[in-house]
Amino acid sequence: IQVGRRRMRSHAVLLDAEESGAAMAGYAQKHPNAARRIMSVVGVDTDGTAASYREIGRNRIPFVRFEIV
Repeated sequence: IQVGRRRMRSHAVLLDAEESGAAMAGYAQKHPNAARRIMSVVGVDTDGTAASYREIGRNRIPFVRFEIV
């Protein structure tokens, strides 16, 4: 991955359903406008609640975590 000018070797780890749900809900809380736009782009309906975003992360949009190697 690259952050700014810094490049790091990494690998992606697929999060389980609960971790993905928590990640999506947390992202939506911190970035509500971006989360709504992302849902629109990928064609997923949400009512904007944390529970709705958590369900989307659990069942519709998998998340990955990058680990530096």
